[in-house]
Amino acid sequence: MHRKIVQPADLSGAALEELKDWLSITRNTEDAMLEGMLHASLALCEAFTGQMAVEQIVQERNTARSGIVQLSARPVRFLVSMAKVQASGVPVSLLPDEYELSLSDDAVGSVRIKMASGSLAYETETVAGIAANWETAPQALKQGIIRMAAHLYRDRDSASSKAMPPPASVTALWKPWRTMRLA
Repeated sequence: MHRKIVQPADLSGAALEELKDWLSITRNTEDAMLEGMLHASLALCEAFTGQMAVEQIVQERNTARSGIVQLSARPVRFLVSMAKVQASGVPVSLLPDEYELSLSDDAVGSVRIKMASGSLAYETETVAGIAANWETAPQALKQGIIRMAAHLYRDRDSASSKAMPPPASVTALWKPWRTMRLA
C-alpha cells in the first residue's frame, strides 16, 4: 500500500494565527516554517489518534487482489475517484458499477472490486477527516496540534527532541480521539 496526501489541509489562516498568538509572534517572516510545523503536528496527531483531524484528500494505491481492501485514511467522508492501474502505470477510472465502497459505523472505508481486470493495482482517492476545516475541528485536537507545533518551534535546534514523543499535555488532549486497530 502506498499513500500520499494529494490536497493537504489548509492551515495558512486561522491555525497559523492561533500558533503565532500562542508563541507571541507578530512578524510574518517565519510563517512558512510555522505552517510546516503545523502540518507536521497534524501528521503526528493522525499517527497518535489513527484519524485525520482536518479534511484532506488522500490517494491510496493497493496491489490488485481479490476480496475487500481496507483504506488506511480515516475517517472517510466520501470517495473522490477509483481507478485501476495497468502495467503502463497510468490510472484508468473505474465506473461506479465496477466497485463498491463501504463505510463502517466509525467511517472506516473498504473497497471491493466487483469485476476482475488485468490491473496491477487500484488507486483510491478519498476525502478523509474528522472536520471539514480548521474552524470546525474539535477544540481538543486543535489545542493539541497548536501545542505540538509550538513544542517543535521551541525545540527546533535541539538534537534530542527529534526522537522524543509528544509532550504529555498534547497526548492528553488527543487521547479521547485515539482509535485502536487490531492487526
